[in-house]
Amino acid sequence: MTVVDIARDTGTALVDAGGRFMTREEMSVQAKPFGMPAGGLYFRGRAGALGDVSATVATSLIGIFPSWVIELTWRDSAALPAHVAVAAYIRANAQWGRAHLAALSGAERLAELGANASWPPPTPPRCRCSRHGGNRHARTTRRPGPHSP
Repeated sequence: MTVVDIARDTGTALVDAGGRFMTREEMSVQAKPFGMPAGGLYFRGRAGALGDVSATVATSLIGIFPSWVIELTWRDSAALPAHVAVAAYIRANAQWGRAHLAALSGAERLAELGANASWPPPTPPRCRCSRHGGNRHARTTRRPGPHSP
């Protein structure tokens, strides 16, 4: 089986599952205060992780949607700051996960593996500038917990 075969065989299921998530009630509830459809918050929340970016950058990031869809979303939601969209997107993800993944066998272990895969952050490259004398820049050494500031 080639990579193309795998993509073809799994693509429909992934698009179907993603499409259901991005338009589900959880996303709609979070999008409603901003007067936008669930799909708009989905795009704004995903791309908002990069900050306030242009529709062109968002289109490149998200990748599978036509540019006109992202451009229309950006035009209709221009007043929504990225950090607000991201917070709402995170809430929708958490609500969806509790509703649809809580009964998943091994969910706790999967969450643990995901957390461990993302911590510690990658070690930054050595700074070669004279100001830092080739020493590494300071980085967080304490793993944040669920109640970290």
